[in-house]
Amino acid sequence: MRMAGLRLSVLSTAALACVAGCLTTDGFYRYQDGGATGAAGTGNTGAAGTTGGAGTVGTAGTGGSGPTGVAGTTGVAGTTGAAGRGGTTGVAGTTGAAGRGGTTGAAGTTGVAGRGGVTGTAGSSSGGVLFSDDFEAGETKWEFTPGLMHMLVADGTQTLKLTDTAGEYALAVAGSTSWTNVSVEARVKVLSITSGDSGNVAAICARLTGASSFYYFALQSDGKGKIKLNNGNNTSLSSSIDFGFTLNTWYTMKLQVVGNTLTAFINGMQVGTPYVATETDKILPSGGMGLMVRRSDAIFDDVVVRAQ
Repeated sequence: MRMAGLRLSVLSTAALACVAGCLTTDGFYRYQDGGATGAAGTGNTGAAGTTGGAGTVGTAGTGGSGPTGVAGTTGVAGTTGAAGRGGTTGVAGTTGAAGRGGTTGAAGTTGVAGRGGVTGTAGSSSGGVLFSDDFEAGETKWEFTPGLMHMLVADGTQTLKLTDTAGEYALAVAGSTSWTNVSVEARVKVLSITSGDSGNVAAICARLTGASSFYYFALQSDGKGKIKLNNGNNTSLSSSIDFGFTLNTWYTMKLQVVGNTLTAFINGMQVGTPYVATETDKILPSGGMGLMVRRSDAIFDDVVVRAQ
């Protein structure tokens, strides 16, 4: 922009020179004096002014003479952290000790056989003991149906005595209604039982969910054992099992229920044929356990429920 302004100033000066050369002094004053019209001037046309030369391009400035900065040194890489020490391996838990075997009872006087020793309980493990009671600490683990007479009595050790005279299926109940595949075991001694009705029993129960919903293995007034069902009505599931039942004798009874199959045991030996429930009204899926009497008087001890 500065160069353009400079050219414009040069051109204006040339124009003024041209005007001065074209008009003479004589011609100008004659016109004022009113003299005769002068002849037309024959002056030469002024030469055009020369175009001003372009300004020279300025010399580019030289670069700064300061020294180039020295590049910074590369930082030393950090050392790699030492690897963490692994945790120590935990000590394996100890295996539960096997249950202690029962002591053999001393022979009774006057020819009465001594009571057999209590079978030891195996050390617990997955699928092991779910419930046990020897009544040495009382009867606090149990609930009783109304009208059932119950008390703790000594018979070598402390036991639970149950009595019914009214003809009701009277129950002592324990455990969880979520149990499915289990074995229910107890030592049972029947002291008395009203004859004439095979429904008069002392029994152990499995998959119990109410006073009229359970399986049971019964010692009957006819001197035989049987697997039965109470589902509002009492129904025999197995045939009668004759194993020489007598009063005032300890028997270890066990009822095993796995799936829909029920199996009975006396003193550790299977008795009778297992029963398989197939009809819908005979299938009980789960439940707790119980001890039961009906028109009988019996004592119970060493109750154990195991997962199967």
